[in-house]
Amino acid sequence: MRVFISSYRIFTLAIPIEYVSSIFTNAENSEYKIIYNHENKNTYVSLPKLFNCPQAAVRHGIVLKNIGGNNDKMSVMDDSLENKTILLGAAVENESEINCESIYPVPKTLNLMEFFFIFSGMTFNKSGDLVLLLDPNHLLNNIKKELLA
Repeated sequence: MRVFISSYRIFTLAIPIEYVSSIFTNAENSEYKIIYNHENKNTYVSLPKLFNCPQAAVRHGIVLKNIGGNNDKMSVMDDSLENKTILLGAAVENESEINCESIYPVPKTLNLMEFFFIFSGMTFNKSGDLVLLLDPNHLLNNIKKELLA
């Protein structure tokens, strides 16, 4: 599976490329975890705030593909920058390949922690560091719940 890699304080984040529409450089740090812009209907998620890593500077914006089509899978609906979910996060360090057979389920005990429910799996890189695989569907569903609350 092809992923984009970003490092945070205690883990490395892997975002599946199939869910990413585009990436852009960004230097604005948000004070909030989630911001909804009423003008362009974009939702901005500050990953450093979400992951309780305030020292991680925002370097990139990652535009997720819109949910649409059959089976609620991700697909590109249009190329405009309206009605999108944009992850503001640490620098995307590289693109990498993760062997699907080396991805393990996140232990249920970690699901009790604040943000671990948005990951679909975990693995370890060559140096033994924890790599968490983001599940954009879970993230988007929980963002919608928080915005409606």
